[in-house]
Amino acid sequence: VQFSDSIPTSVHKLRPSDIKVVGALGDSVTAAFGARSASMLSIMTEFRGISWSIGGDGTVQSQVTLPNVLKHFNPEVVGFATGTGRRDTPNSHLDVAKTGALVSDIRHQVDLIVERMKANTAINFKSDWKVVTLWIGANDLCSWCKKHDNESRVETYIGHIRESLDHLRASVPRVFVNIVNIIDVTVLYDLKGLFCSLLHAYECGCGTSCSEETR
Repeated sequence: VQFSDSIPTSVHKLRPSDIKVVGALGDSVTAAFGARSASMLSIMTEFRGISWSIGGDGTVQSQVTLPNVLKHFNPEVVGFATGTGRRDTPNSHLDVAKTGALVSDIRHQVDLIVERMKANTAINFKSDWKVVTLWIGANDLCSWCKKHDNESRVETYIGHIRESLDHLRASVPRVFVNIVNIIDVTVLYDLKGLFCSLLHAYECGCGTSCSEETR
């Protein structure tokens, strides 16, 4: 894939090689919480460098992530996370996801990613094309059954998403937003094992409830 002859003015004309910047908004999934954990000692570690949407460790041959795929077409891509650490560690770069985040936290994450983009001297904020992935909602679903006015909660969720996307669009020029559907948290119920069952019941009571109606 070759670079476009000139910088595209529309996402409909983008090529993978036109992408210069990657970023991500979300929760523990995007932070790759415990993703490479082999024991209880490392279960709390965030392996951001292998996060599917923003990790940049290795190459596409060794670690299939969106940034590594894009690096195959444009080695100058910036913004991807490497190694391990929380979102405030330098190597997290434009991975501003936070473990435990709810949809109401995304508006602040947009502010944070914009701040980091503008502070990065390798990014031409006005002209570089950016891909920002948004994946949120699992933690909202995990507490859904504890509330009674679900219809109101749906509207509130939609409102937070709309507000955050409007803010991102107004704040960041030349951005392709990659929105991922909410994960199905009920699959946690079928994952057996004492430690997993206890952890999932604590972290996602609604998704792991013994009541099929609740799930």
